[in-house]
Amino acid sequence: METPMVVRDLVLVGGGHAHVHCVRMAGMRPVPGVRVTLVTRDVETPYSGMLPGQVSGAYCNDESHIDLVRLCAWAHVRLVHAAVTGLQLDKRCVEVEGRPTLRYDVLSLDVGCVPALSEVPGALQHAVGVKPIAGFAQRWRQLLSELEASAERVGGEALRVALVGGGAGGVEVALAVADATARGGRAEVALLTRSKLVPGHAGGTRARLASALALRGVLLRTHSPVAAVTPEGLLLADGSFQRADAVLWCTQGVAPPWLAASGLQVDASGCVRVDQTLQSCSHPGVFAAGDCSHFAASPRPKAGVFAVRAGPLLERNLRCALHAQPLHRWVPQRRHLALISLGNARTAVASWGPFSCGGDNALGALLWRWKDRIDRKWMRMYQVLPAMRAARSRTPPSPALLAAAGGDAAAAVAASAGMRCGGCGSKVGATVLARVLSRLGVAGVGDDAALVRLPPDTSLCIASVDFFRAFMDDPFTVGAVAATHAMGDCWAMGVQPCAALAIAQVPHAPEAQTERELGALMAGALQALREGGCELVGGHSCEGAEVACGFTVFAGGTGSQPLLRKGGLRPGDALVLTKPLGTGVLLAAHARAAAKGRHLASALSCMRQGQGQAARILLSAGAAGTTDVTGFGLLGHAAEMARAGGVRLCLHLWALPLLAGALEAVARGEASSLAPANRAAGRDSLGGGGGGGAEAHPAFQLLFDPQTAGGLLAGVAKEGVEEALKALRAAGYTAAAQVGEVLDAQPGEPLISLRADVRSAVQ
Repeated sequence: METPMVVRDLVLVGGGHAHVHCVRMAGMRPVPGVRVTLVTRDVETPYSGMLPGQVSGAYCNDESHIDLVRLCAWAHVRLVHAAVTGLQLDKRCVEVEGRPTLRYDVLSLDVGCVPALSEVPGALQHAVGVKPIAGFAQRWRQLLSELEASAERVGGEALRVALVGGGAGGVEVALAVADATARGGRAEVALLTRSKLVPGHAGGTRARLASALALRGVLLRTHSPVAAVTPEGLLLADGSFQRADAVLWCTQGVAPPWLAASGLQVDASGCVRVDQTLQSCSHPGVFAAGDCSHFAASPRPKAGVFAVRAGPLLERNLRCALHAQPLHRWVPQRRHLALISLGNARTAVASWGPFSCGGDNALGALLWRWKDRIDRKWMRMYQVLPAMRAARSRTPPSPALLAAAGGDAAAAVAASAGMRCGGCGSKVGATVLARVLSRLGVAGVGDDAALVRLPPDTSLCIASVDFFRAFMDDPFTVGAVAATHAMGDCWAMGVQPCAALAIAQVPHAPEAQTERELGALMAGALQALREGGCELVGGHSCEGAEVACGFTVFAGGTGSQPLLRKGGLRPGDALVLTKPLGTGVLLAAHARAAAKGRHLASALSCMRQGQGQAARILLSAGAAGTTDVTGFGLLGHAAEMARAGGVRLCLHLWALPLLAGALEAVARGEASSLAPANRAAGRDSLGGGGGGGAEAHPAFQLLFDPQTAGGLLAGVAKEGVEEALKALRAAGYTAAAQVGEVLDAQPGEPLISLRADVRSAVQ
């Protein structure tokens, strides 16, 4: 697929409520020439209005979270899964942990806030913050398991949970916690607030919520500021002590410190001061929304309703800023309707200015259903997406956008409209390449070929080459996975990669964008090569229709050094696989915006894992036959080993390690475009079929799934396999498993047989 021309970059930092609207609209109404990038530390973003319901059990994780990976894939928005550590406002750059900086033309911030735990002694060590919300749900599940286990150990004593913070959010979470921890009357929940309950609401609302807390046995302690947090509970300012097995913190939050450190104008809580256009009061071209912003003209509460309603105006003004057009002003309402849920009773209280109604009555149940309907309707906009477009628009950027971009943007677009040169004319410019290499700390090479010094006593030179097109819209990740994948062939032979030549292709664009794209691609590759103990010694760069990357990798060996070969399998060996299967089907699903974000993130982490340590462990275990499982799938590469070694293999389908979500994707009919060819090639190896009901096994289709940066498949003597697996798992290959065995070849028998049930395994 040809990549559209990029002349301006919009970077969204944080996956808050306002930004998910901006991402959705980028898919609904894309702006030709604008690349939108979302930088987020979490691949799933929770809806704050449904968090208490998730804690109490009213909603599951998928109901209350927006999958940012799916949303960005559908909208053709680049997703960078990493934490932001700072801003370089003078250079218009975002500092990203473990990656090169991201340059922006227009920047928007929606990163939320966190409780000020550092202000109270012991709170950082002994309390769990309810914000950031994205991480709280997982921490809460862990905490609930620990609390239940603790109660069982002490013979049924009540679980004691203290929640600090008496705002509406604190009340909702306290009631949800009371529901979730109630196990046969063994839960004791206390809610503590430094002033009165829900100070931003009227007396009627306060009375209704206090009644709901009392009905559920929640101890309410108002005007009780916390002086310190200890492992045993809370020391209060009046000298009293509130015992607690767990402390949850839900007070007014503060913004991430890097916002103030960057030089942005902020308020006392570190939140970015914005004007009525949501633009920074100090830095034009920087916008902020949600809890991390402070509406300077007329401050509003830190409530999700304001972030949701800010989304449309923010999206309009970001478009205007990209085109250097006048911005629109926003005057949010002074009063907002708050629907406060009362836990698993599925009732709610409505609060609007001086008015309130509902509670634990029929009207409260009606209000809860109304709130549930509103919340689910809002979530459906980001969970149920229209049919995905087949390709991104090739419409040229508008004159207004080109004028705003300035520089060489117009010239680059004009050049792209004509014929692009091939041959050496397609190379990336020398100045761009020199700047990229200099920034990455790679020394320039004067000669046209690299001089590689192989390790001492080397008598063999092992070389391998791999190249593939980008599988996602993040060049850093593509470069890192491509480098790891390329080193796999050397590791599969038991030798250490020592040098690599790169082949990098990036789409034609203005010089600045080309430099950033190539820089990110090579930064990811260089990071992976260095982690693998391999040096980048040269390469070639060129323009093309899309991002693509590959490497030629060199390693040295000695005549006396044992090499792992495909043909080294011995009858009686156990077959060991070091990584789980499923990258092909998950990447195919991602291309259709159908892969869950947490599943893709897990797959990418697996692909990034090098196999050098695994190869050394397998060599120590006496392995003689090894290959890496890549494009031809497990069955295809296993068949190569069987043919080369003159043996027969038996694969155990029940034992195959699989990536999370792989079976789910197969069940939906997802498949890599290479899978049909792999299945056709595999039929001969299987003697025309799986046998023994294997074709009906859920994992059968994953035998043909092409793997990117897959694991090593090795034969290990049965007496040493348990020790080898133990060592592999200790080294971080947690999914390593015995997946079959090597048998003597028999005339008329297929190269590979399958066993679908453990009871039918060969004895």
